[in-house]
Amino acid sequence: DKIFITGRVTANADENAKLICERVVSFDSIPRKLWIRFESEAAYKNQEASLAEKFKYLDGIDQIIIYCTAENKRIPLPPSRNIKITPELLADLRAVYGDKNVETT
Repeated sequence: DKIFITGRVTANADENAKLICERVVSFDSIPRKLWIRFESEAAYKNQEASLAEKFKYLDGIDQIIIYCTAENKRIPLPPSRNIKITPELLADLRAVYGDKNVETT
């Protein structure tokens, strides 16, 4: 597992530097964002039901954001639609919508 460590460093000329760990967090517990790009809002609406089906059993803390290019519009889905981003889901979405249209942050 990957972890994120927060803390402080103390460094003096007279002694070795020290890293004091204050918090350890698993990367799996940090919410991410899944961006899916569509040509237009109409194109998204046409795929909305099939997307909802893909996300049906993936409850989690990761947010889904739809980006509609023609309208330059971001549509963040509500927290009740948050999912768990998995490698399998990303592969499936990229196969359907294209590599350049599916990103995570």
